[in-house]
Amino acid sequence: LSAGDGQTGAFWLDAAPAWSLPNAKWRGTVVYRSSDGVSFADYTAITTAVAWAKTVLPVHQRWGVWDEDNVLDVLVQSPGLEFESRTELEVLDGANLLLVGQEIIQFAEAEQLGPSEWHLSKLLRGRRGTEWAMATHQVGESVLVLDPATLARASSLDEVGLSRLYLAVSIGSDPSLAEAVAFTNEAASLKPYAPVHVRGTRNGAGDLT
Repeated sequence: LSAGDGQTGAFWLDAAPAWSLPNAKWRGTVVYRSSDGVSFADYTAITTAVAWAKTVLPVHQRWGVWDEDNVLDVLVQSPGLEFESRTELEVLDGANLLLVGQEIIQFAEAEQLGPSEWHLSKLLRGRRGTEWAMATHQVGESVLVLDPATLARASSLDEVGLSRLYLAVSIGSDPSLAEAVAFTNEAASLKPYAPVHVRGTRNGAGDLT
């Protein structure tokens, strides 16, 4: 269970330990939430298709524009998961959305290299305000397929700033073996993205606007 970016009611499940072996097939997870660490209630179920990074995704100097210098090779773990090339317009409209480690990216071109290996290129980096995570990548990190319709889960504003414990249990696993992880909802999705295209001019008095 990873903390994600603090979006309102949103966090991301990283079930890598459950499917890190080459022959393992992850079936999804059930998430429980607790405010006191004793009583856990059903919160949601996640059956997101997963893969893992075979290569390190390098830093791209400019986020929010097409990254045609770097590529990502992934190994698929979810049965039947296939990637598809899409047009630039389709990607800009929200297609091919992935969570790689903690960075959300999109890709336009997908090439299958083997039965479970894919080569993804022509990337859009730092999506949804995750440009801060571009320098955090490593080999073997999780790659989750995201559905734009369910990317965030709304919750009451009363939950903002309050720590809650989340228990992610892979389907078919013993809940007593899972370790609860604390997550504080900071409502980052209600805050503006980082500024871009900053320019300045000076008037006759030297004041900077």
